[in-house]
Amino acid sequence: MVKIYNNNQYVGSGSGFVYKKDSNYGYVMTNYHVADGSKMLKVRTTSGEEVGATFLGGDQYLDIAVLRIDVNKVISVAKIGSTEKLKLGDRVFAIGTPVGEEYFNTVTEGIVSGINRKVTVTVQTKNDWVQEVLQIDAAINPGNSGGPLFNFNGEVIGINSMKLVKDE
Repeated sequence: MVKIYNNNQYVGSGSGFVYKKDSNYGYVMTNYHVADGSKMLKVRTTSGEEVGATFLGGDQYLDIAVLRIDVNKVISVAKIGSTEKLKLGDRVFAIGTPVGEEYFNTVTEGIVSGINRKVTVTVQTKNDWVQEVLQIDAAINPGNSGGPLFNFNGEVIGINSMKLVKDE
């Protein structure tokens, strides 16, 4: 879980996962919209420990950000998979912290509902960006952003970054 603070006040959270480590740091991938603009970030590990995190950078259009934490706080590193052989109907699992801290480390299951979907998103007030995404039917809620999407083999094949809802 990625916790966001501004002026030493907790303002929200998202999700993330360690995708690699070296001798000094573990590197956490999350969504850009989770980390952007925060004054202070903390990562809550699966053991429940909160550790300081540094925002290294990201890409607003791809909605990807990288944080780093002390390597001694890394519990495990996710195995990265591929979507090349993914088929409609394949089972997937989303892990995240939907809605708030009380639902830390929630797992939802679903299937791949669409491959290579084109979704237009507003990145800035003037520009629209078209993303090519996987469509899944697993429950995704605010706070799941940045969390991993796993295939049946336990490999990360995506990052949960948006949900589609119809405005009434």
